[in-house]
Amino acid sequence: MLLHYLKTALRSFTSQKVFTFINMAGLAIGLASAILIILFIFDELTFDTVHPDAENTYRIGTEFIQED
Repeated sequence: MLLHYLKTALRSFTSQKVFTFINMAGLAIGLASAILIILFIFDELTFDTVHPDAENTYRIGTEFIQED
């Protein structure tokens, strides 16, 4: 039964090439975006958690503007 579904899907993919390309490109972009967002969130949540008493560690950021 699964082989029948695969044959039908492949036959549909070969007959509708543009539609298949649009769907596959959208799927690839969506998966890549989701993976990048998850990696960014994971990086932000694990910042400086290796230190003891990490919940009391704070990060201060500064911005320097130099006028020419």
